[in-house]
Amino acid sequence: MVTRTEEADVQRIIKLLKKLPRRRPLQLVPYRGFGTPTTLHLRGRVLLAFNLLPASKESSRWRNFRNMWARFASDEIRGVQVSATIGNQTFHAETDSEGFYDIHAHLPDPLPPGWQFVTLELEDGTECRGEVLVSDNADFGIISDLDDTVLQTGATAIFRMVMMIIFSNAHTRLPFKGVSSLYHAFHTEKNPIFYVSGSPWNIYDLLAEFMDINQIPRGPMVLKDWGALNLKNQKGHKLRFIREILNTYPDLPFLLIGDSGEKDPEIYQQIVQEFPRQIKAVYIRNVTPGPEREKAVETIAHHVQGLGVPFLLARDSLEVALHACSLGLIKQEELQTVQTHMQK
Repeated sequence: MVTRTEEADVQRIIKLLKKLPRRRPLQLVPYRGFGTPTTLHLRGRVLLAFNLLPASKESSRWRNFRNMWARFASDEIRGVQVSATIGNQTFHAETDSEGFYDIHAHLPDPLPPGWQFVTLELEDGTECRGEVLVSDNADFGIISDLDDTVLQTGATAIFRMVMMIIFSNAHTRLPFKGVSSLYHAFHTEKNPIFYVSGSPWNIYDLLAEFMDINQIPRGPMVLKDWGALNLKNQKGHKLRFIREILNTYPDLPFLLIGDSGEKDPEIYQQIVQEFPRQIKAVYIRNVTPGPEREKAVETIAHHVQGLGVPFLLARDSLEVALHACSLGLIKQEELQTVQTHMQK
């Protein structure tokens, strides 16, 4: 639970980052989009920011801090026109007060399944390439949290989480054991994975690099705007974007994966109530051992199971894999791979 003292500490840290002197190169930042052959959801940001220094396991805390300062000290550019071209189709959007652009489009010319490239351009000629995952004919989709679900964060203590963000990099952050093999077992190269997290958009590049380093399946990521320091409203943020994903693929069933640290069980319970036919199972990593929280999660589990959806509070990736194998969601050989990776 976020205390007023922790929130005030976070505000002071980010204000400090904003006040430090900075260079001002223009950047057009694309986020991985998603859609169907006939729909497109694409987000990104236009801002002024530092170039980042190369990072490694040996990078000093100062270098990590300097890079994070660059990410949070960016100046957002509002009112800028962004064009997105995919195939022979072009769409337009204008950045908001935080520099975000948001394109939701119907595609007259259908796209093939898989990752598709998008050309993004500003009126001044600034250009970059983005990606959109077009999903079709999947068996099921996966919606996963990130902090304390995929990577070890300690998100229940906001100040500790912010310190980790500031002084770490993609090479020094750690995944939970077995996550890579478990997610690849679910993914099987055709089932789409979406990451919906309360982490700030400012560290999007770090999280994408972290997943590549640790061989975690690529997927669209939806993060959170910390510009207003709205740290407490995780539920509203996650509900909004999970609904968007489920409504984009109304005929596709989904797995929901999260942790017990914050509000994932409560959020997923509400999603099951709203989309009972679209949820195949709920998996919650137990990161807050203790009778009070476990009892609360078990109550939620009982309610979700009463709606006909399996719900598991798991100690680790292997427990999830065993349960998923029993439901036919992953194969026996994939379970064995998870077991092998857990033993390393």
